[in-house]
Amino acid sequence: MYIKPSRLSFFLVLYFLICSWSTISAQNPIPEGLFRPPLDIPLSLSGTFCELRTNHFHSGLDFRTEGRQGVPVYAAASGYVVRIKVSAGGFGKVIYINHPEGFTTVYAHLSGFNPELQAIIDSAQFANHSFETEMFPDSCRFKFSKGDFLGWSGNSGSSEAPHLHFEIRDQQSEEPLNPMFAGFLIQDTIKPEIKEVNFFAYNNNYWSYESKSDVQFSDSVSLKIFGDTVGLGFLSVDRDLNNQLGIYAARVYADDSLIFQYSFQRMNFSESRLVNAHIYYPAKKRFNQSVERCFVLPGDSGMIFKNAGRGWIILKDTIPVKLILEVQDFAGNTSVKYITIQKNTSESIAIEDGMKVEFNKGILIIEDQYTVKIPPAALYMDAFLKSSIVAEVGPGLSPVLQIGNEEIPLQKPFSVTFNSLKIPAHLETKLLLAELDAKFNIKSVSNATIKGGKVEGNSRNFGLFTIIADTTAPDLLKSILMKDPVDSIPYYALYVKDDLSGIKTYSVEMNGQWVLAEWDPRIQLLSLPSTRNKNGPDQLRIMLGDFCGNVNILSWGF
Repeated sequence: MYIKPSRLSFFLVLYFLICSWSTISAQNPIPEGLFRPPLDIPLSLSGTFCELRTNHFHSGLDFRTEGRQGVPVYAAASGYVVRIKVSAGGFGKVIYINHPEGFTTVYAHLSGFNPELQAIIDSAQFANHSFETEMFPDSCRFKFSKGDFLGWSGNSGSSEAPHLHFEIRDQQSEEPLNPMFAGFLIQDTIKPEIKEVNFFAYNNNYWSYESKSDVQFSDSVSLKIFGDTVGLGFLSVDRDLNNQLGIYAARVYADDSLIFQYSFQRMNFSESRLVNAHIYYPAKKRFNQSVERCFVLPGDSGMIFKNAGRGWIILKDTIPVKLILEVQDFAGNTSVKYITIQKNTSESIAIEDGMKVEFNKGILIIEDQYTVKIPPAALYMDAFLKSSIVAEVGPGLSPVLQIGNEEIPLQKPFSVTFNSLKIPAHLETKLLLAELDAKFNIKSVSNATIKGGKVEGNSRNFGLFTIIADTTAPDLLKSILMKDPVDSIPYYALYVKDDLSGIKTYSVEMNGQWVLAEWDPRIQLLSLPSTRNKNGPDQLRIMLGDFCGNVNILSWGF
């Protein structure tokens, strides 16, 4: 049964919680009123600051753009352009502006720039015969006042739908800050939902998953654990009228003492991958769920949780421990769970099988057919790994090797070397390390090289691996005449096929003249203007090259 605290204790804790949340909210790193919203349409979020994404914390806010491209984007404050970049991945078309108050704003996934900026980008692209370009203009060249037009919202780069990605960074440290501190008015009256509460047991530098429960307000949970230390995790969602978003802050109290807290106020890009230490990684791999840990793993050195407290709950004999979990969004809407736990000594957790790898030491595994090298600090906690050849014949040039399993996250890549492969000379420059699924289908590939007769590659995922060769050049699937979603100007959409290593280089010529073509790796699409030769048939020439040096040159007239 849930053990209810005394009325005095309850109100003291509640008062302290309210004061603590107020203190967090008061720590504003951005002067209110300095920035205006980058859009003039009603603000609506599709992504929050430090939201838990695949392998990274989200570094800004994602603003909806009414499901379309071409919404005008404005300078959030007065300043000057310090960087303009156009790339097929990442932020796509993006502008960086420095402000004299010590901040940098970022406007990403644009569809195009204002005429002044577009002219200099066009000039650089044609001069270099490259769609991808990056410029760092002099501080006096492109100055903008607060509210000046910068460009149009879009869906460029690694974007999954039309939106504007917006950041405010500390100019000195280059760390992104939570843009919500700028005081943007975004209505939010819905408190986060705590969907699950999870518990973990700690034994000898290893945290094992113990139990999961949809804990209600008055629930009491008795853990079946072996050991004296446990940690709490939770699965939550912060809903608004249109979407499910990430939370802003969380706190855990044990017997009225604060043992863990965080609020997403700023982040460091070098620590973004530590999101995999913050979440329970197996749940992400199995169910695409981000269960957040309210305790710090031994190998998590991130600054976000530096002052959070360890969050480790010490259980003594069978004495109950009263827990309070608070989850909050930036608007201050808060959800609370009250839980009582106690140690159960009648059962123990299963002992993991495999070779133990200490998180801060790494390991070198040398077998006849393969070598695996895991560097120090690659893991977030000690792990138990198995490595073995699981099939002598697979889809590639080597046996299929299993190293650990995909549910163990990695901060740093490890190397895998196949020691005794006989690779024909004509394939030596076309090798790839392929990660396979359980049916030996290829999930992803990365570069592999021959060193001293051995084939070596690197990976940031555990799982099944083999060596394959990419000998097939990219090819053109089809060509379609389409209209630009922003200005309705027609263009040719050329859909490309490359099965393995991916497109590395491309070049398009129309009637002997280089043509600016835009590459979209998400859907393997080349797009180029539909300008026609009025004096006769057009001749189109396309060169496509992949990362293994396979090249295809296609020519036709129309």
